[in-house]
Amino acid sequence: MGIDKDTVVEVLKGIVTTQIVRSSDFISIRVRHTDKDIACAIAEEVVNSYKTYRSDIETREAEKALFELNKAVREQEDKVEGRRKVVNTISKTKGIVDGGESMLFGTSGIDENQSARTALQTFNQLEEEKIQLETQIKTLLGYESEQLIIYARQP
Repeated sequence: MGIDKDTVVEVLKGIVTTQIVRSSDFISIRVRHTDKDIACAIAEEVVNSYKTYRSDIETREAEKALFELNKAVREQEDKVEGRRKVVNTISKTKGIVDGGESMLFGTSGIDENQSARTALQTFNQLEEEKIQLETQIKTLLGYESEQLIIYARQP
């Protein structure tokens, strides 16, 4: 056929009318042509093109959502790993863990209930220390320069 693409597009613009059906993913298609079969074939192609268009949009949106979800999962995993490292460090520092492969309350010879109680006590102590430090920091932030100097000189 010797017809260029631009000419075909212009002819189709003249004989095909589409309208989006409100509040839906549907479109209304009207094709004016002298041959009913050609009009039907053109309408079918418009339908197929629209389906492909919608499918591409939905695929891109799904891929974007999946990317964001994977990103959120990675961030959560990083946070969990960070918390695990902190717990591991605290456990080793406070003697809760033997530092080996047996991990928390494993095969250290102490029964697991006692280890759990010890861990809970240690956690509560650390939590109290944290609260005390936070209170102390708030208090110090409220001090004027002279008060800070006096505080710093105290034994």
